Amino acid sequence: MPLTRYYILENDTTTAGGIVQTTTNPTIFNVSGKKQSCIGDDVWCPACQSMGKIVPTGPRLSFSLGGAMPALNDDLCLCKCNPPPKLVHSQTSFKEIIDDNRLAQYQKAREQYRQSKLQNNFANTQANDDELPKFTVHFRRDDNYQGRYGFDWLRDEYVYNIKLADGSVQGNIAGVSPHRANLIQSIMSEYITHQNNPVSFIDDFISNQTDYAPAWLSIFAKGQMDDVYLPNVNLHLQIEQDITHGSTPLTDDGTIILFEYSQGLEVQSTLTLADYLKNAKRQEIELMASSLAMPSKAIYRYTNTAFSINITCTQPIDELGYVKIFAQKPNGKKKQVGLLCVYPNSDIPTAVIQPVLWVTDRGMAIINHPQGMLDTGKIRIPYGKIQTALFNQALIKAHINEYLAINLLDKKVYIGEKGATLDIPHSLDKEISNYLYQPNLKTTTQPHKIKEQLINTIQPPILS
Repeated sequence: MPLTRYYILENDTTTAGGIVQTTTNPTIFNVSGKKQSCIGDDVWCPACQSMGKIVPTGPRLSFSLGGAMPALNDDLCLCKCNPPPKLVHSQTSFKEIIDDNRLAQYQKAREQYRQSKLQNNFANTQANDDELPKFTVHFRRDDNYQGRYGFDWLRDEYVYNIKLADGSVQGNIAGVSPHRANLIQSIMSEYITHQNNPVSFIDDFISNQTDYAPAWLSIFAKGQMDDVYLPNVNLHLQIEQDITHGSTPLTDDGTIILFEYSQGLEVQSTLTLADYLKNAKRQEIELMASSLAMPSKAIYRYTNTAFSINITCTQPIDELGYVKIFAQKPNGKKKQVGLLCVYPNSDIPTAVIQPVLWVTDRGMAIINHPQGMLDTGKIRIPYGKIQTALFNQALIKAHINEYLAINLLDKKVYIGEKGATLDIPHSLDKEISNYLYQPNLKTTTQPHKIKEQLINTIQPPILS
């Protein structure tokens, strides 16, 4: 799907309230009396009280204005803020449309850069590698998860066949092929980008952990209907130790697990590796390659559900948030070993749901389910579950109207359980009769159109 990006002008803002300064580039366009901005232009950031610079990020078209590259929305203001704020466009007339081919080229170039950075980092750190922790840590949801928050992670079975210590194999992914490699890379991309754009704090970490995919969390902030939505969650940690080339199980070596988190988040826990391992279950697993993109590896997987990490969203967040996990040795050597991404939640949309019971059978009860239950025909879902276990996972508030029973036999609409009724308009009599008694007759209005007209006709007086 093509990506649209808009040109930035002087006095445009950033997500931290910054102001783009007037460009010094003499070769620029004027848009509605404002000068176009370029990469390298100044941005005043009131959040950190510093003058930042515009730096590029994400795919773009390749051209320049007098040797300077135009600034686009979602480019970054490199100031003292962490993470850097993004630029916000004020106009939608002048833009760049990056097609799928160019997006694919960008992803390929980005992957080549990541591999190059990985090789450089490996060469620079190999000498001191023995002093650093040799495991990764993953956030995982609680076993009694009820859908009260959104949580997703890259499951092993998406990309591997799994061989357990007893020799049994889980999964039925067959063959290793370039086609499957492309598919796996596409799946991985979903977990290491945000809205098809690279994320600096993800790239910085996975440049050293090429097969690591962070988990993703969505929760509401405090004050966003705390009586319905959770502003905090308890997550577990899962430790993975690569033993492909031989290794002994983890032991107490004085390592401490630490957390760093972005603005608007709060993490209440610090633990030692010794405490975690004390009652942890260790499982030996071989992850068998199902593509050329993900090599096979053998791991020890440690789980300990006795430890919970509480994460609270203290205020709405505009940018993608994070919780970074670090392992620190007694000698002070520290290494990032895990990452959790947290979706922005400052803009919460509302979904209005209107349950409708469609009555076409004389033996069918007009009201056949109690208030507070949504009847799907096969199962009944409590209205509260729609709010707290479905839409909330996507950070959407759900408002559910009283249900309607549209009875085509007596041509009335029954509203909720109070017994209020409305008459169906006579203009639809003929269409309703054809629908009821001659279902095979091709009417001027198809059945789904009749439903649509009825619902649209009766909604205004109900909503008013």
